[in-house]
Amino acid sequence: DACAIVDAHEKIQVVGLPFKADGVLLKYINPNMMACAVSHAASEDDDNDDALPPTIDVVVLDTVTGRSLYRHAHGQAAGPVHMVFSENMLVYSYSRVDNAARTEISSIALFESSLGTYDLLPWKPLDRKSSFSSFDEQMPVVLQKSFTYPEGVRRLAVSQTMHGVSEKAFLVYTSSGRVAFMRRDFLDPRRPDPISTKPDKSVPLKPYHGRSEERRVG
Repeated sequence: DACAIVDAHEKIQVVGLPFKADGVLLKYINPNMMACAVSHAASEDDDNDDALPPTIDVVVLDTVTGRSLYRHAHGQAAGPVHMVFSENMLVYSYSRVDNAARTEISSIALFESSLGTYDLLPWKPLDRKSSFSSFDEQMPVVLQKSFTYPEGVRRLAVSQTMHGVSEKAFLVYTSSGRVAFMRRDFLDPRRPDPISTKPDKSVPLKPYHGRSEERRVG
């Protein structure tokens, strides 16, 4: 089981990200977010017909209102779970315990809303509040993807610079004792599915294929 909170003082690089046909997704920047993962062991049943597989429940909460912003259940999964928040994105690792036993890293990204091409014009100012309130009734739009990882994970972290200018990356401390560097766009859940989605040049992301990509640090 694990928990992660948003760093309220984290520098935000950009507020909007391209998404589908020249649209823009606005990041859901909530300084009161917290994520928790709870693992449930497989239930034992005498007949084994109704036995439940091991499961990990991941919940993203607003710590001011107690409202659940998103929830996802991973079947055939077990801990340990490691997680980290960066801006509007939660990244966490866990183990699959089915026939294809492996480590997986999942990413969840939360967004306020989407803007179309004609919503971003010089003479049409963006109607966006300068301060955030947890009591706003708007629920975030959530995207989620999972990726396989070739090693066990001991810890996850995110890189930061003093002024937040450099591109952020996720750092993975592996079971073999090395540190891997994973760019944010590698784990971005906006990555398009090559089977069901047509290529979109306006979204500069590689097609999603379920396998994580990394760069070794040490």
